[in-house]
Amino acid sequence: MEKPPVDSNPLSVQLCVNGEVRSLALDPARSLLDVLRDDLRLTGTKKACDMGNCGACTVLVDGRPMYACLMLAVDWSDNVIQTIEGLARNGRLDPVQDAFLAADAFQCGFCTPGQIMSLKGLLNEVASPSDEDIVRALSGNLCRCGAYANLLRAGRIAAGRETIDSPHPGAARATGERMASLPEEPEALIENGGEPATGALAPRTGRAPRLEGVAKVCGRARYSADVRLAGMLWANILRAPLPHARIRAIRTSAARVLPGVHAILCCDNAPDIVWYDKGRLFDRTVRYVGDEVAAVAADSEQIAAHALSLIEVDYEPLPFVLDLAAALAANAPSIHGSERNMVDAPAIARRGNVRQGMRAAELIIDRVYSTQIALHNCLEPHGCVAAWEGERLTLHASTQGIDALRCEVAEKLGLEQCNVRVITEHMGGGFGSKQVAWKQDVIAALLAREARRPVHLLLDREAENVAAGNRNATRQHVRIGAKRDGTLTAITAEIDIQIGAYRAGGEGSMVDGVYHSMYACRNVRTQQTVVYTNTGPAIAFRAPGYVEGAFALESAMDELARALNFDPIELRLRNHTEIDQRKKKPYTLPEGLRACYANVSKAFDWNGYDRSVATGSKRRGIGFAAHDTTTTPN
Repeated sequence: MEKPPVDSNPLSVQLCVNGEVRSLALDPARSLLDVLRDDLRLTGTKKACDMGNCGACTVLVDGRPMYACLMLAVDWSDNVIQTIEGLARNGRLDPVQDAFLAADAFQCGFCTPGQIMSLKGLLNEVASPSDEDIVRALSGNLCRCGAYANLLRAGRIAAGRETIDSPHPGAARATGERMASLPEEPEALIENGGEPATGALAPRTGRAPRLEGVAKVCGRARYSADVRLAGMLWANILRAPLPHARIRAIRTSAARVLPGVHAILCCDNAPDIVWYDKGRLFDRTVRYVGDEVAAVAADSEQIAAHALSLIEVDYEPLPFVLDLAAALAANAPSIHGSERNMVDAPAIARRGNVRQGMRAAELIIDRVYSTQIALHNCLEPHGCVAAWEGERLTLHASTQGIDALRCEVAEKLGLEQCNVRVITEHMGGGFGSKQVAWKQDVIAALLAREARRPVHLLLDREAENVAAGNRNATRQHVRIGAKRDGTLTAITAEIDIQIGAYRAGGEGSMVDGVYHSMYACRNVRTQQTVVYTNTGPAIAFRAPGYVEGAFALESAMDELARALNFDPIELRLRNHTEIDQRKKKPYTLPEGLRACYANVSKAFDWNGYDRSVATGSKRRGIGFAAHDTTTTPN
């Protein structure tokens, strides 16, 4: 979100925060959130959307929850403000904090302080809230990790309506049986993320709170966005407003003379660093709306934003393509000079004889399915703090891969790996999008080196949405042949995968996997084509590719079941496999999917569900889908 211009006439304000009166000289345009975090160093109140949509910045004002990002700090001098840091008293946690620990009501913990403050605000008004009260009170607090069920339990515990003493009934299986599977084939366990153990691990009984739990419920857990170093500057990035254009000229002189600006980078003065597979760190051709054009480091966020507005760029617009159909057209404009914008030649995988399988089929389903781009929406945006000590670089980064980031940054900057240190104390969600180095990591390091001061570079929500990765869109032409008894005779899929303007890593790599592994079918063929478009780069997203592939395959299976007049679950069970179709080895838990089918059918009362056509503007239905994937313990 664009910052307001800097006001040179600050106001003297007294704020009562956590029982202490603080005297401050404040720009009247600054939000309470920024003042709490940057002036008072109360970083437990989190900055996520900065526009009142997520609740991560919730504080109590006179006992009532409010979004600090929507409040001008100078307006609240007559009120009592309480942040997460002021909740525990005399070394004892507040009952709401205790409840969050007991219910394990958090994962990454970035959104936890705001949720606790919202629940505390409810209990200030309602001593014994109902479930509806708790849900309503927390409805303005997003949890991207998905801990909503345990948030409700935390509310019940805090209200004295529930206790948690016993472990989850699946604990023994999760920690024991899986690790003891297939002791005669330890390589299978290692490949699937387990240990070559021969005995089951005893499940822990009783309560086992998280080691980092107290820090998270007290707002002491430090994320990269919370790091504050002496002399630190604030950075921001100017992004392209066009999907495809050539930069004729870029003028930074007005920004350079702005008081408080310490460093500016663009294609005219930045090192010529190759990025992704085709582009540059600052390229003279921009290839999507949001592509990096210039970067500024300044004394404050407001000055950095103002400096960006003073940079003039002369663009020559170029033809562009935004979707798969346009990119693959014979006359499509080229993004990187490749034929029909294909990243590589189509990847084909097959087993058996698909033509014979289709000829043997008594019924063929032929459908085309599409999946759209989806955003990771980590509550903590991508970003880092970069600081140099001689030739040694330290990055406080929000990353899923500390070593991968260190190696990539060292390579881009021409440093020995031993001279790059990456610190990630906590990470506010990643979901695949933070497993690689992004441009802002190197940009922050270059700005810090030029300015000779630490630099804080955190993406705002708009930049997060356009330039920090997404789940790739796909178009999948699926054909399934089957006998009248439901036996599959052949499966084919022609898959087009949209990865955006650059190949960042991990995107779409396994869309075809589910076609080969999910069902017992002798004849399978997939063709996978990865395609450039003038959109933001795609990146791995929770079981990369499998979700997109499963959506299309399972949709086709449903249509096949309907055509055969089969129950969808019965059709899947008829074609169930307990071995990896490609490697011809048994799965580590071969009975697991059958048990999953049975449990889900019972939970949803599958056989007894009323399947009559619903009416009205709101309609509820029931469906079934499944997929397998290779995972490793977190």
